[in-house]
Amino acid sequence: MQADATARYRQGTSEWFSLHRALVARIAQALESDLSARITDRFDCARVRIHGISATSTMGVAAALQNWCVSVEKRLQVAA
Repeated sequence: MQADATARYRQGTSEWFSLHRALVARIAQALESDLSARITDRFDCARVRIHGISATSTMGVAAALQNWCVSVEKRLQVAA
């Protein structure tokens, strides 16, 4: 299965980026509806706020979500 996925994107990276953008949009929509997340994707910065914890990134929503996870991990370590 991995070989199929690799071969699928050999045609160029534009397909991969299109798929990535679509998947991140679906994840953001699910988080907004299920967890009342506030996600903002602007040209200069993406921002994620879930349950009072915020994170930003200049690299897009996916990176902001990753930064949010790191922020949560840090808060959990402090609380432990």
